[in-house]
Amino acid sequence: MTAPLSETPFIPDTVVIYCKPGQMVFIANAFCYESKYIPRSIHTGFGESCFSAALFPLTLKKPVAVNLGAGDRAFGRIKMDEEAIGMPASLAFYLDEHLYKPGVKNNGFNLAEVIKNPPAVVDEDTLPGWRHIRTIMKYYK
Repeated sequence: MTAPLSETPFIPDTVVIYCKPGQMVFIANAFCYESKYIPRSIHTGFGESCFSAALFPLTLKKPVAVNLGAGDRAFGRIKMDEEAIGMPASLAFYLDEHLYKPGVKNNGFNLAEVIKNPPAVVDEDTLPGWRHIRTIMKYYK
């Protein structure tokens, strides 16, 4: 059964959120906040919202981000620039609690502020995670 979350007459097993890519950044960052629920991205080529967003989160116990397909566009009237993320229903509360926290924990780096006021120069000070990635790349080189 499916129903809008605000009107569901039953307790859902999974929650699927349809969103724009910019919104997905905030959702994915919230799940990555404590490194507990790092989203997966599974692309089957068919049944994206049915299998990947609704079924896989139940078995993986983690969020799953998906690019939506023709069925979603035809039957769900999803627009071309929308995507989805499915999660076990219990993680909806975790998402609500951590939605805008990632910037605070990340050395004061606040993604919302960067999006509102883009910097003139993009370097390691703008993207502090790049230092970590570069260190890992040097280590494995």
